[in-house]
Amino acid sequence: FQLARFYALLRHIGLVGMGNAAPVSDEGAPEVFDLPCDNEKVWAGVMNLSKEPRVSTFPELQQRMAVYIDGDLHLSGLKAANSDLQRTGEFDFFGKVLPFIVRRAQQLPALRGLLLGGKLPLLRQNQRKSLTIPRELGVSLLANMLLLTVPPVLHGSLNSVSFAELLRDTSPQEVAKLEMFLHFFARLSEETAMLPGSIRIYRIVGVALQEQEWCQSQQPLLPMEVASKMVGFEENPELAHADFANMFIGGGVLSGGGGPGGAPPRSPAPPPG
Repeated sequence: FQLARFYALLRHIGLVGMGNAAPVSDEGAPEVFDLPCDNEKVWAGVMNLSKEPRVSTFPELQQRMAVYIDGDLHLSGLKAANSDLQRTGEFDFFGKVLPFIVRRAQQLPALRGLLLGGKLPLLRQNQRKSLTIPRELGVSLLANMLLLTVPPVLHGSLNSVSFAELLRDTSPQEVAKLEMFLHFFARLSEETAMLPGSIRIYRIVGVALQEQEWCQSQQPLLPMEVASKMVGFEENPELAHADFANMFIGGGVLSGGGGPGGAPPRSPAPPPG
């Protein structure tokens, strides 16, 4: 069974052309992600979050964050998430979780040394490249995102990396997503060892075969069998899982979209930044 015949079959049943629209060109996008610790004003505000007297109310948190945030700041969603988590079990946001998030965010200058040249590159279109981020660094980046220290949008071709909407929105589904992240930090605050492993991001945009190349290819396909229904790869590691990819990592989870399908509840992976 050849690749060209398989492509013709996909076209026949209407699968070719499904999925996301063509991505916006990343022409003019920055080559590297500007880390918040390189911004003097922002980083002074981040360091101020841990100073005495400790933040113990939402108005106090809003006042300290407003020092380094341009524009309006609303924490209604964060208040709702905190109330929900307090009702469902032991959850101490101001006494334990927030100080932990702040400490993790403040570790960024030291952890950036885990990156080549201390820089976080952006994976560009039309280039087959990858990026490896140690999970400890990923947690620090996630903490900075939650504290709104990173620019919300870097370029029109990229999705937002800001938690501003989640911190503001009181819709049940948005509050539930924010609770997932807060629960992640709460669990992580109980750990004593460093997080092992790394996150590996592979970006393949604009380097796929063109339609004519698909139609002319004589490459044979590898044999493939489909597992029975209700058989998961969690219990059968020899299986491979195929799924439609989101245009952006995370599927727009920070800006009104849903999380990636199949992600365990309350178990977010630290983001690539």
